[in-house]
Amino acid sequence: MFEPRWRLPDESPSIVEAGGETGAPIDVVIEEPRDRARPLFRVLMSMQLFTSASIALQLGSGGLAVFGWIEAVNFLALLGPIILLLLARRSHVLMRLLAFMIVPIFLGRLYYGPLYLSKTGYPQMGDWALWINFFFGYASLCFLVLWSTVRLFSSFAYFARAAIARSRKGS
Repeated sequence: MFEPRWRLPDESPSIVEAGGETGAPIDVVIEEPRDRARPLFRVLMSMQLFTSASIALQLGSGGLAVFGWIEAVNFLALLGPIILLLLARRSHVLMRLLAFMIVPIFLGRLYYGPLYLSKTGYPQMGDWALWINFFFGYASLCFLVLWSTVRLFSSFAYFARAAIARSRKGS
């Protein structure tokens, strides 16, 4: 039977378990991929929360009187990347792929956010970070709908297969 060579930090194996047949202790504890992705998750989540909050501040300045269904969909698109980050938080590879979209948008918001808040009177002249964030949000919402549909049908197929197996077993 295969025994993993790594242990979690809170587990303390005996010397025979750790060293295998020779009984020599292991010097290095290999981290889990989940532990490697945790700091990246925190950084990307804080970047995306800042981006979403700055866009919500910029779009919400009209007040609640103009809040319609289009604005509701836009605010839902701001939550799409956050939900996608929560789903991909254990995979270091997926976090790196998401970083390619989140970091440039965050840097764009760092540039255009103070321009919006300043009283200089200069227009923003093409806030590309705003529109790319909405594109990323809509794409992540489409991915989330597709993912949840596949998960729903796969769980339905699993339970249907189990019910058919139980009915055949009982007959």
